Amino acid sequence: MKNHLIKEKNNAMKYVYICFALFLCCFCHSCLHRNYKIIGYIEEAELIDTVYLKAAIDRENGELIDKQPLVNNRFVFTGVQDSTIIAYFEYKIDTVETVKRYFLLQNGKIQFTSFNSNRTVLGTRQNDTLQSIINHRSRLVGQQHKLVEKQKLSTPGVNDLHSAIKESQDSLNRYIVRAIDTNINTPIGLLLLFEYTKFIPSDQLAKIVNSISGEYATNPFVIQQKEILNGVRNTEIGQPFVDFELPDINGEVIKFSDIVPTNKFTVIDFWASWCAPCCKETPGLIELYEKYNNQGLGVVGISWDRNRNNWLQGIKKLNIPWLQLSDVNGRESAIGKLYGVRSIPSIWIIDQDGVIVDKLLRGEDAVDAINKLFAEKR
Repeated sequence: MKNHLIKEKNNAMKYVYICFALFLCCFCHSCLHRNYKIIGYIEEAELIDTVYLKAAIDRENGELIDKQPLVNNRFVFTGVQDSTIIAYFEYKIDTVETVKRYFLLQNGKIQFTSFNSNRTVLGTRQNDTLQSIINHRSRLVGQQHKLVEKQKLSTPGVNDLHSAIKESQDSLNRYIVRAIDTNINTPIGLLLLFEYTKFIPSDQLAKIVNSISGEYATNPFVIQQKEILNGVRNTEIGQPFVDFELPDINGEVIKFSDIVPTNKFTVIDFWASWCAPCCKETPGLIELYEKYNNQGLGVVGISWDRNRNNWLQGIKKLNIPWLQLSDVNGRESAIGKLYGVRSIPSIWIIDQDGVIVDKLLRGEDAVDAINKLFAEKR
């Protein structure tokens, strides 16, 4: 009997120890997730002195959370996050190139690494899932680039890869749309929408945005997308243009409806001094302007610059001869939303009667469209 009581007492003590151990485990696990610790490594560190941690407001703006110096290629951020938010690391390389790497800021241990501009964020389950989606997209982009390079080297008319390139682009778009749609009411889906919205056809974007519910429906970026989609609906080809007013480089407010009747065709060129493709395509548009200006071609530039001095310097550097307008609000440009423009460069063509002839053009498509219009007028 005595041995039986001792055995029961020992079993009871074991149970207490087990319960206490489980309590400690749960307590420690909870403690680990009551805050976040971000450990970062940047290979190109000799050109960087400070890393900023910011909460994303929209594609242009962020709110500073913390900043840390880079020491021996490394930085550390610690803090507490009540809910998961879209955030980003920001730093300047050699005071010229600004790097932004978006991720999900949440409690837990997060690792950021940058090797040869390959920047990854891992550590929490949601960031791991996000990174796997980004990695797969990068592989698809790599396959498409190989096809494009192969096409450049091929003899015209021989081994034409245009259809393969188009299918590659369609496959890429389908993958991103599927990934966003699957995760849309989670922070993962919101960040993917945040990053890749410009690649999504407007009809598919509308379907995705309209399916967003709960707290995400009032997210500033989601509201911005709804404004842009409204702009898309109001500016279809064949519809009258939507009028607007913007200041020029001297601060004088110009009304677009005063310009349209003075030209046979008026081109709206959405661009920015920081946009490399815009700057690359501008000389071609200048050639068209010089070729057709005396035949009735007008051009109005609308800049997505946020820095006024950069805007003015960009105009001077590129020797742009036409009227330039801007609200200097960057990607938050009111006219960009009004016309449903999600990426630049973007060329629009308005005829003398104020009807939208073509839109969302760039590169050779813009050149061909303008040449065709003036060829038809002869």
